[in-house]
Amino acid sequence: SEQRVKLLVDWFAGWPQVMRSAAEALGWEMIAVDNRAGLGPGHRLNVQMDMLRIAPQFWRLEVAAQLEMSVDCLGPNWFGIPCTTTARSHAANSMRNGVQVWYNYRLTADEERAPQHKLGTPMGDKARETNRLLGAVCWMMEDCGESWAIENPDGQMKFLRECRQRECWLNRLDY
Repeated sequence: SEQRVKLLVDWFAGWPQVMRSAAEALGWEMIAVDNRAGLGPGHRLNVQMDMLRIAPQFWRLEVAAQLEMSVDCLGPNWFGIPCTTTARSHAANSMRNGVQVWYNYRLTADEERAPQHKLGTPMGDKARETNRLLGAVCWMMEDCGESWAIENPDGQMKFLRECRQRECWLNRLDY
């Protein structure tokens, strides 16, 4: 029987050129999935898809359908979950009125790093959106039967319930 080459799937790809170049250097092809269009040069393996509008059990099926290929062609998953509310280095987490302020989106005294701002506020809603995306990613990565990696989990994301529940699977990798 014919063996199919599996494609690396870069979820929340943003600017996919760097990851695509890294994948190509290893002999892989990469599918870039993001909710925004027009980031970087066009490519036959770019997919625009809003992951919050599609249930995670259908993410891989939707990507395969948009690319007109079998879902069996989709291989390992790289998740670049938007880290605005969880990364140490984000500009929103640095200075306020000349004073160092870190993790302005989340309550650092809370062990699960709950959103600091109320529902219906831009910063509170952004933190809750990240929580929903992380929950969907965790569901999908456990269900799909392929290997996976989460980019930038070392800031506040490591305190979120979904990551703490999977701590035994998480290993830091610097590239």
